[in-house]
Amino acid sequence: MAMDSTDLPLPASGKRDMNDTEPKSSRVRLPSLPILEDDTDNFIYDDDGESNDEDGNSELCRYIQRLEKEKQELEREVQLLKDHNASQQLKFQAAERRIEMLEASLKDATNTGDAFRREKDVVLALQASERERMASLVALLEEAQNRYEDAERARQSAIFKLSSLQATRADTTSQSLLPPVPKTIPAPRSLASNAILDGSLDFDERIEKYKRDIELLRQKLELTEEQAAERQKMAVSLALHETQLDYSNVVEHMKMECERRINEWRHGEAVRAKEKESAMDEDRYSIRLEMKYALQRSQIDQRVAFLQAQTDFTGKPSPRGLVESDFSIGTLDEVLVRMQLEQVRTRRFEALKKALLIRHAKLNQAAKELFCRWKIQASNTRITRLNAVLHMHRITLHLESRKKLRSFNRWRDQVRQIQAQNFQAQALSCWNRMIAVERISHVIAQTTVCSAYFLCK
Repeated sequence: MAMDSTDLPLPASGKRDMNDTEPKSSRVRLPSLPILEDDTDNFIYDDDGESNDEDGNSELCRYIQRLEKEKQELEREVQLLKDHNASQQLKFQAAERRIEMLEASLKDATNTGDAFRREKDVVLALQASERERMASLVALLEEAQNRYEDAERARQSAIFKLSSLQATRADTTSQSLLPPVPKTIPAPRSLASNAILDGSLDFDERIEKYKRDIELLRQKLELTEEQAAERQKMAVSLALHETQLDYSNVVEHMKMECERRINEWRHGEAVRAKEKESAMDEDRYSIRLEMKYALQRSQIDQRVAFLQAQTDFTGKPSPRGLVESDFSIGTLDEVLVRMQLEQVRTRRFEALKKALLIRHAKLNQAAKELFCRWKIQASNTRITRLNAVLHMHRITLHLESRKKLRSFNRWRDQVRQIQAQNFQAQALSCWNRMIAVERISHVIAQTTVCSAYFLCK
């Protein structure tokens, strides 16, 4: 396209004026992007007819288009970040609802576990008190059994002494009833009959006296047995009353101890729950702050990048100074954001420490519960072993006492048989002597009658 030489300086002067005025407009309108777009559009429209600066204008247009594309990409990224932020907020809300549901289920589970643990503690306390009461009752029964066995042995020894006394008295009576054998001729029949009558009367009186003594001894033995039985009943009733009082005191003490432990555990659980809630609140707040500061940081980075792009586009010293001042402000904002992020991290670390402390406390509590259960199980096994040993000892004592009682009964029966045989032998000998005395007296009477008859003749 041919052009006159007279027409060339005018567009050059217009271009020079445009170049002189363009830095001023860019220097004034640098912070706002829409004004820059308007200036570039006017610049392209004014310089569309120039042929010498066509390459520079095309490069400037491409650079502006590139900036527009970058701006659109940044807007897309901002929109994506906003969408991502919205989705993250939805996820966090869902996670919060789920955490609340889990906390509610955890509270229900802890409440049920507490109720079951309380019931189990009460049952264990009742079982322990029942074992103690049964052990005390068994000891009292053993003591009563020993007293009864002592009384039985005393009664049997008294019966044995009574039987031996009866035997000795029977021997003495039989010996006293037997008169000595006369060496001389006895007196007449009347004297003999009187002596026999006196002896029979003395024998009857002695027998009655012995019967009365035996009856008195029997009554005394019955009275002592009744007194021993009454004492034993009184001792058993007193022991049962004392065990009932001890059992009621133990139950009340166990109830108070269980209530105290439950209150302490509830207080500790409430403190842990409050600490956990505060830690979770701090964690949520830190997550929100981190998201907020991440968005602010992305916006600051986009602003800094855009300002750097503007400075690269203009290439003048005064906008560069403004850009550097803006960049210093951006770096200050970035430092503040980083400091706030560090604070968020420290808060999260403290929340994590609190969560770890809560977990450690729960683990310690579980270990303590396991140790208490193991201790209770060990004490139960030891008590069962001791009860088994005591039961075997009682069985052996009972068998030995049965054996001793059997041997004593056998010995007593044999002694009674021997005493009965001796008594029968003594009675037979007494009757034989009495019959012999009667025969002798009869013979003497006959001889006296015969002698008297012969003397009369």
